Amino acid sequence: DAPAHAMLCRGTSKVAAAAIKKFESHAMETEELFLFAARFVVHAIASGTQSLSPFAALCRVPFWDLSDEGMDKTEEEKEEVRNECDTSRRLLLSVLSATASVKASSWLTLEAYGGLLGAIRRNAILVELSHPIRDLLPMLSEWRQVQPASSAEGKAVGAMLDALPRPLPECLWSAVYPRISCVNHSCRPSCEVQWFDESHEGTLVATRNIRKGEELYISYIPENVQADSVHARRASLRDYGFECDCDKCTTEAAWQRRLRPRLTFTHECMGPGCSVGCCEPCE
Repeated sequence: DAPAHAMLCRGTSKVAAAAIKKFESHAMETEELFLFAARFVVHAIASGTQSLSPFAALCRVPFWDLSDEGMDKTEEEKEEVRNECDTSRRLLLSVLSATASVKASSWLTLEAYGGLLGAIRRNAILVELSHPIRDLLPMLSEWRQVQPASSAEGKAVGAMLDALPRPLPECLWSAVYPRISCVNHSCRPSCEVQWFDESHEGTLVATRNIRKGEELYISYIPENVQADSVHARRASLRDYGFECDCDKCTTEAAWQRRLRPRLTFTHECMGPGCSVGCCEPCE
């Protein structure tokens, strides 16, 4: 919405532009998730809530305590991430002061900011949408045809259209939805998330028959990982802070425990009458 956008708009003033540039530069150099967190903060302010309580339902873990691709951070690494979070928080407070005269330091503490970042990382859903310029291509192509080839506008639009890849790639985004992001995971999900390009609205769509009263599940991992072994799937899910015990994983793990390990042995060949089963034919 407009009030939230204005708090992150460089056009507000020169002071605001400088503050936003510092915040964005730090985010691009360290952690792009800071940019996403800033949107949460300004939307909370625009809604009249001087706190992050609207996002309390999300799974909140301090950002610096999260593992990196299943690997736990050392204490030194945690402290480094914590310091970067605090730098980002202070820069964001300067932005809010410059663009909206908002002093949020009383509630946007380091712990609250770190919890918000952790919640975003664990609850964000990958959104795949068509390229934003796709719908404009027919109109631009028609406009190009009626423009003089020598005109500056025609040359500029023509150069842009010629430089576009064919076909246009899909765009990947991250989004957090109040309800969909709270749906639990299963390696044998019953639903998937689909989106409408115009509104970016997320919709939960069933992928199989669902019994009345049955809990809905989505998958936090891609389809190709769902086909991996239970150990690989659980390793992929480690960053979410749990070991998957869905029916697919528990069944596969139980079967693996039942399987006897293959025994290997060597023996000294006893000659032509040997019947032990050597790797090489007995002579």
